[in-house]
Amino acid sequence: MLIFVSILLHPILLLANSGFDFGDIFNYGDSDDIWLGIIGLILLITYDIGKSLKRYNFFTRNWNNILLISTIGFLLIFPYSLGLGSDLQSGVPRVIWIFYGITALLATIYTYGIKRFSKQKTD
Repeated sequence: MLIFVSILLHPILLLANSGFDFGDIFNYGDSDDIWLGIIGLILLITYDIGKSLKRYNFFTRNWNNILLISTIGFLLIFPYSLGLGSDLQSGVPRVIWIFYGITALLATIYTYGIKRFSKQKTD
């Protein structure tokens, strides 16, 4: 829950700092990176929303799709954070974050590519 709140506070505090002027947030960096962050955030929070609504049949039936959408959200947040994150511009934190990103990308390729393909081949 703390991570979810932190994820939501990040854009809310940015908007508050810009006087809730959506257009003003594009003054903080490259607009492509900011759009990656916005789209990635929306996709990433689908997991938290879906998890809280999992008691409903629609969300249970589509749980794998929710996980895929959330994973795509993380993969979009990765280049956004490298492009705009001041703590990730150099040094050890950047190397660790790149390691996390590459690991997540490889896990995604395995989960939604190799593993799924292998399962279909054996069926």
